[in-house]
Amino acid sequence: MMDDQPGATCPLCGGGDCCFRLERHGRRYWTCRDCDLLFLDRAQLPASADERRRYSLHDNSQRSSGYLAFLERLRRPVLDWLRQRWPEHVSAAGNRPRGLDYGCGPYPMLAELMAETGFPVVAWDPYFSERPRSSLVAEAPFDFILCCEVAEHFFRPREEFAFLIGLLAPGGLIAVMTARHDAVDRLEAWHYLSDETHVSLFSRRSLDWLAGRLGLRLTLRAGDIAFLELVEAG
Repeated sequence: MMDDQPGATCPLCGGGDCCFRLERHGRRYWTCRDCDLLFLDRAQLPASADERRRYSLHDNSQRSSGYLAFLERLRRPVLDWLRQRWPEHVSAAGNRPRGLDYGCGPYPMLAELMAETGFPVVAWDPYFSERPRSSLVAEAPFDFILCCEVAEHFFRPREEFAFLIGLLAPGGLIAVMTARHDAVDRLEAWHYLSDETHVSLFSRRSLDWLAGRLGLRLTLRAGDIAFLELVEAG
């Protein structure tokens, strides 16, 4: 049930036309009427120590069949995109296309799997990498960026995506895996809201807004995969 009382600013579009949407596990979530982002009340954002503790629980270093199948949902369409764009695995500059696994977690399994198929990937995470985010600028441009179950953790999603766009080569790809709230039948039972670090939840309309404002072309793939391609000038 929506409450028409205003009281929040959208962290995606910056609009103030937001309404209270629901409370789950004591956490309050708002919806932006302009871009349709569903987001956690800013007063309840998790502390860095709590985020790191939660992420440390993710055991993503084992090649279990279930975990590999999960990663394959993103890896396979990215590989198809890369092989279509670079049939010989060589970029216009004469090098192999390079990627970035942004928010890789404690162990960069996805980057490891991509490298095994001939596409080198730099892995970076705000809590588990020893170098600052700014160091990625020196390694840019990247031909593709992987955001596997990461976008829902962004406190400031527009700023995060703007930063990623600055790392992309012309025509590059940001491949996002994140569940969309408009695909859920019963929002109050949605498993995404059980995680206190899931603070920015997107819909098709949210991604459309993001793509339109930041010069990206949106393509929704199967399930919860979204491709955001940087439109080349001209």
